[in-house]
Amino acid sequence: MKINFDKSEVFTMGLNEEEQQETVRVLNCKLGSFPMKYLGMPVSDCKVTKAQLKYVNDKTEKRLGTWQCDYLSSG
Repeated sequence: MKINFDKSEVFTMGLNEEEQQETVRVLNCKLGSFPMKYLGMPVSDCKVTKAQLKYVNDKTEKRLGTWQCDYLSSG
């Protein structure tokens, strides 16, 4: 497997602008910014709000609505 650097982003915290640009240059990636999504979940450099998590709740409710537990065995 190979890393696709065109799709990759680097996220930094606590670095000044010069250090961020050096990191981007060394890793040959784009500079990302918060908030972002990782595996469908919001990630932020501060507390995630209820509004940011609402879509996760909606998506879960939608999937559970189609769940057919009648086909599960008691074992």
